Amino acid sequence: MNELNKNLSVLQEKIVDSLDFTFLSEIKNQLPCQNVYFLVCLAETIHQTNNDIDLIAELDQSSSLESLIIIFSGKAKEMYLNTNISEYLLSETEIFV
Repeated sequence: MNELNKNLSVLQEKIVDSLDFTFLSEIKNQLPCQNVYFLVCLAETIHQTNNDIDLIAELDQSSSLESLIIIFSGKAKEMYLNTNISEYLLSETEIFV
């Protein structure tokens, strides 16, 4: 197993399969957002990449865990910013007011 596959497996296990809060607290300074909605976007980004051979092929085969976190955080932030979660939450809370 090369470095990339090993690190993808770690991220899959610690973020997608189960939320390992110890791991998340170790990497929190590398994450642009620190809320549950961003974590969902991060998990989805990792999941999509792990299930797409073409996306895996685009990554550097010697990618370190830190560099993968930066790559996935950037993609997750894009997804997070494009989902209009705050607008959705605002409309949902108005129902209960």
